[in-house]
Amino acid sequence: MKKPEFPDVSVFACNGSKCGKHKDFRRYLKNELRERVHADVEIFWTECTDRCKFAPVLSLQPHNIWFYNGDESTVDYMVKTINGGG
Repeated sequence: MKKPEFPDVSVFACNGSKCGKHKDFRRYLKNELRERVHADVEIFWTECTDRCKFAPVLSLQPHNIWFYNGDESTVDYMVKTINGGG
């Protein structure tokens, strides 16, 4: 049996009812990671993290960095971190 392949970097993004309402942010996140990151990165949309008042909530792994109230500056920081400059 073949082993599953896993990305070098994972972004876990809450997709619960409040976080999921941030459609422009989600689109920006996907586009920026695809265009600017120089590593194998994958976004995993998760169920509610139960931190709704801090939406959107994200986690960058294996860096173990958590983000809340995500916006464009969050994504910029994530890109720099993944590319080794953060």
